[in-house]
Amino acid sequence: MTESEVSALIAYEMMKLGASEPSFSTIVAFGENASMPHYSPGDRKLKKNDFVLIDFGARYRRYCSDITRTVVFGHASPDQREMYDVVFRAQDESMKTIKENVNGKDVDAVARKIIDSTKFKGRFIHSLGHGLGMDVHDHPALSSNYDFPLKANMVVTVEPGVYVPRVGGVRIEDDVIVKKDGFELITTAPRELMEIS
Repeated sequence: MTESEVSALIAYEMMKLGASEPSFSTIVAFGENASMPHYSPGDRKLKKNDFVLIDFGARYRRYCSDITRTVVFGHASPDQREMYDVVFRAQDESMKTIKENVNGKDVDAVARKIIDSTKFKGRFIHSLGHGLGMDVHDHPALSSNYDFPLKANMVVTVEPGVYVPRVGGVRIEDDVIVKKDGFELITTAPRELMEIS
C-alpha cells in the first residue's frame, strides 16, 4: 500500500462518516518521509517497522478538526520509542499549562524546552499549535513569536514534533478547548505509541 492510497482511504472514511470534506490535504508519510512536517503523500510503499505519520482532519457542520498520529508498522525500535516518548512528554507537559490568560508563546516554550533538553535539540521546527474553527489554521497560535493570551472557549491544536532527515519523524496532535482553569481534550484517539501489523 502507498502513502497516496492510505490518504485516499482516510478521506473516503471521513466523508462516509458525515464530513463534508477533509479540512485540509491529508498528510501520510512513511519512514524517512515523516521527517518532513508538511509532506505530500506519494507512491512510497509501506515497509515493515516504518514510522507512519498521518495528519488529517474533517470539516463537519462547517467546522474543522485536525489530528496527527504517528504509529509504527511492525515493532518499534528503541530509537523510535525514544523519539515518540520525547514528543509525548512535550505534548503532555505543554497541554498542562493551557488555561485562560496564558500566553500562546509560553505554552510553545514548555514543549520546546523539553525537546531541546534531549538529543533532538533543534528538531522541533514548527509552532506548537494553532487555533481551530471554521478555518483549519485560525486564531490564536501557540508559537514562540505569538504574544497573545488565550481566552476561554478557544479551540487550539497542540502538536509538537521531532523530525530527523533521512530517518523519520514523530508528531502527536490533539485538539483542546481552553477553559478558565485548564483545558478540555476533545480528541478521543489514543495518544500512546501504537504498533500495527
